Amino acid sequence: MNKSKSNSFSTKKYDLKKLKIRQDFPLHNQSFSYKFCFQKLFECFPDSIVMLDKFDKIISFNKRFEELFGYTIDEIKGLNIKNILIPDILKDKQDDITGSMLTGEIVQIESIREKKNGTFVNVSISYFPIIVCNKYMCTYVIYSDITARKHVEEKLVQQSIRDPLTNLYNRAYFEEQINNYDLRIVQAGIIICDLDCLKMVNDSLGHKAGDLLLISAANVIKSSVRNADIVARIGGDEFAIFLPYSCKEDVEHISYRLHKNVLKYNSNLLNLPLNISLGWAVVTDTVTTSIDKLFKEADNNMYREKINHHQKTKEIIINHLVSLLKTKEFLPGKHTLRLQSLIDNMIQFMSLSEESKIGLHLLVKYHGIGTVGISDTILFKSSALTPQEIKEIRWHCEIGYRIAHSSPDIIPIEDLILKHHEWWNGCGYPLGLSGINIPLECRIFALVDAYNAMVNFRPYRKTKTHQEAIEEILKFSGTQFDPNLVNAFITVLQKIQTNIG
Repeated sequence: MNKSKSNSFSTKKYDLKKLKIRQDFPLHNQSFSYKFCFQKLFECFPDSIVMLDKFDKIISFNKRFEELFGYTIDEIKGLNIKNILIPDILKDKQDDITGSMLTGEIVQIESIREKKNGTFVNVSISYFPIIVCNKYMCTYVIYSDITARKHVEEKLVQQSIRDPLTNLYNRAYFEEQINNYDLRIVQAGIIICDLDCLKMVNDSLGHKAGDLLLISAANVIKSSVRNADIVARIGGDEFAIFLPYSCKEDVEHISYRLHKNVLKYNSNLLNLPLNISLGWAVVTDTVTTSIDKLFKEADNNMYREKINHHQKTKEIIINHLVSLLKTKEFLPGKHTLRLQSLIDNMIQFMSLSEESKIGLHLLVKYHGIGTVGISDTILFKSSALTPQEIKEIRWHCEIGYRIAHSSPDIIPIEDLILKHHEWWNGCGYPLGLSGINIPLECRIFALVDAYNAMVNFRPYRKTKTHQEAIEEILKFSGTQFDPNLVNAFITVLQKIQTNIG
C-alpha cells in the first residue's frame, strides 16, 4: 500500500475559513475566552446542572435542569434548593452534604428528588464545590436521571427473589427469611400447601391449564394471609406461608380462611376445580424448636391431609373433565345415545360377555375424554386439518389413557381408550397395532363410531346417507375395519332398518 495515501488523513490541511464556525467563537483569537467556553459547557451539558451559593440558594441552572424538574429560573432563583427539590423525609440528610461541601469535599450520592408537578425522579447527584485561594465560592450540582436504570435494577432484584409464574417469593428468599428469624424471641407459624393433582391437569389439559391453576392457587393463598406474612412457591406444586409473631389461634384462623377461599373459588363452575392440601405447625417451645423442625412438622401434616382426600380430588377433576367433554360434542347428548343404541345392538347380535359389554358401555361414555386437552379451534375446524393439527388431535388417545389411569372408575378401560383408533391393517394410531392384536371392543367401537359419525353432522365433512355410509364401510373393510365385524354390523343395520320400516 502507498504510505503517502495511508497517512493522508494526518497530513491533510484544512482551510479554516471554509469551515462553518460561529463568528462569536474566538478560535482565531489568541486571548482564548475560558469564561465563554465554560458558559457554553454549562448551558449545553447533557445532564442537569444548578449553581448554589454557600447557603444552598439557587444562583443559576442550565436548560436540562429546567426540562427535568419543570422550573424556570425566574420561579426559583434565590430560593433554597432544599425547599424546592428535596422531599420532606430526606431534608435532614442535606445538612450533612452541605457541611462536607464547605470543606471542599466532592460528594456523590443517589437519591430521589421532587419535580414541580409533584412527581418524584431517581437521580444520581454530584456536588462539586468551587474553592479559589482556599475560599469557598459556590457549588455546582449535577443531576443525572437514573429512573430507567433503577427500574432495571428493581426488575433484577425481583427476578432474584420472585417466582416468575405466580409472582410469589421463591424458595431461596423464603429460606433466607425464615433462617434469619429468631424463634427464641417470639413465636411463629408455618403453613405448607400442596396443589393436588397438578400432574393430572398437565397430562389432560396441558401445561398451560396447569400454569393457570397454579396462578389461581397463588392468588387464593395470597388473599388468605396478612400483609406481614411471607408467601412463597417452594416447589412445582408446593407453597409455603411463614407467619411471624403468630400463635396457634392465628395460624388456625389463616388455615380456616384459606379453606373457605378455596370453596368460594370452586363455587364458580366454570373454573377448573382447585384443591389444596395444607398442614401447619406453630412454635410451642421457643427453647428447643428450630425452623427446620417447624417446617418438617408442617410438611408432614400436609401430606397426612393429602393422603386423606387425594382420591376424592381425582374424582372431582374427572367429573369436571367429563362435563367439559359434553361441551365438545357436536350434538351434545344425542351423539352418545345414538352410539350407545348401535353398540347395544352389536352386543346382543354377537352375544358378547358381560365384561365386554361393560367395557363397551364405558368406552362409549369416555372414549373422547382425551379431547378435553385438544384446542376447540382444531376440533371444530370446518376445513382440512394441517399435518401439525392432525398430529395434535391424535394425542387425545394418550391424553385419555393418562386420565383414565388416574381414575378408579375408568381405569378398567384405559387400554381401550388408548387403542380405539387402531386400524385392522396396522395403519392406525397411536401404537400401529393390527388384526386381533387390537382389542375386540376397540374393533367394534371403531366400526360403529365411524358409521355414526358419517350419517350425522360433522363440521369438517358432508353428512352421508345410510347407504353411502355402508358403502364407505365396505370400502375400508380389511384395511381400517375388521372384515368379519363389518359383515356382522351390516346385518345389524339391516335389522334396524327393517324394524324402523
